[in-house]
Amino acid sequence: MLDISQLHILYVEDESELRDHVAFALRLHIDRVATAANGREALELVQVSRPDIVISDIRMPVMDGLELTAALRQKYPDLPVLLCTAFTDTDYLLKAIELGVAAYIPKPIDTGRLLAAIRQAALPILQQREIGRLKSEAIHSCGLMIGASPAMKALAEQIAQVAESDFSVVVRGEAGTGKSGVAELLHAMSRRNGKRLLTVNCRSRSAEQVEAELFGRTSGRGRPSANRECGTLRETDGGTLVIDAPELLPLPLQERLLSLLEKRAYLPTAGAELISCDVRVVVLTSADLARETVAGRFNHSLWLLLSDVVLNIPPLRERVGDIPAFCRALLAQAADDLGCACPELSPDALTLLQAEPWPGNFRQLKQFIRRVVFRAGAVITIADVRANIAANVGAVGGKDYSPPPDEMSHKLTDLEQWAINRALHATDGKKMQAAELLGISYNAFKDKLKRYGM
Repeated sequence: MLDISQLHILYVEDESELRDHVAFALRLHIDRVATAANGREALELVQVSRPDIVISDIRMPVMDGLELTAALRQKYPDLPVLLCTAFTDTDYLLKAIELGVAAYIPKPIDTGRLLAAIRQAALPILQQREIGRLKSEAIHSCGLMIGASPAMKALAEQIAQVAESDFSVVVRGEAGTGKSGVAELLHAMSRRNGKRLLTVNCRSRSAEQVEAELFGRTSGRGRPSANRECGTLRETDGGTLVIDAPELLPLPLQERLLSLLEKRAYLPTAGAELISCDVRVVVLTSADLARETVAGRFNHSLWLLLSDVVLNIPPLRERVGDIPAFCRALLAQAADDLGCACPELSPDALTLLQAEPWPGNFRQLKQFIRRVVFRAGAVITIADVRANIAANVGAVGGKDYSPPPDEMSHKLTDLEQWAINRALHATDGKKMQAAELLGISYNAFKDKLKRYGM
């Protein structure tokens, strides 16, 4: 049962003794109970401190309960009003119904009946607050740091708005921005959170492996194998399917995914019967899938089905105002993991951290903070930060880490080589992730490596 103790109630009654008695009884169950002697006084209180529910007598001097309800309906149409009276005149009842009161409580007032009416009237309010609490817990449990910048606040609102729907969602952002965390959050906050969350990473496996995992394997003789013969999609029915980097999939496999989403069923590899499978799809990508569609590398119909909502996560360099809060949280986490006191971050060290480009975004910042904490004393100084930054600058794939563009020529080829080196450094030499970081296809990235002899 939802807790009504946190509600704010305004009780309006002209008889002082009855007003005190009912207010006392309500305060045994509800923390905030205000009182007023007539409708006009109640209106003033509502304007100053908006209550969750107004409970009012009908017959009162100055302004009666029906006049109060009519005034509240004009200014606060969603505010629930409960009317109490000893009179059973039909005209009063009809007028109360016309005004849309939440309940009609006869006098003498029975506390149990009044509390039941309050709980019923407050149900939408309490449910909304419970949803908010669960969303907050989901954000915390997924470890997603939204940040306080306007762009990230807008993103949090969009996540909350779309999470409970069955809309397909595309989460777009550079490597390390937290796309997988957003996907987990969308699942945790959805109606499907009791079912499986399946993440398919198209970067770390071949298209054949992805297809076999989802749709099942064959024995090589045209028959399904006993092991996962129907694929993991069967186990994901009713849940959420997260596809990481779908732009890497070949068009025939994209067509098979399109059929799955259109029919809410699929045909296992070498199978003869359709298997029902209703999944909510969340796509993670650093590519511009709309542009890939125009270029003919991504199925247009699949893009239309996947892109009900597109969420863009800005890179860390575009929200440096979030870095101080991130650093404080990450320092606390790292210190807790090491079982040591949390060090402080000096102002000049923080300024230097905010000036860094962080090509690996939040993931890179997290790893950096963990390394600094391991070596730091009670205070992390600018020297500590510089030393750890310098320690990261070295050979990547056998080549020296190139200087930033403002220290060399501004030829396009030089800038491209610098960006490629930076991306490889940020991803520890992982070429697929470096290509994602640069926002280009893996094939285009390989061509550039070959061109520059890298």
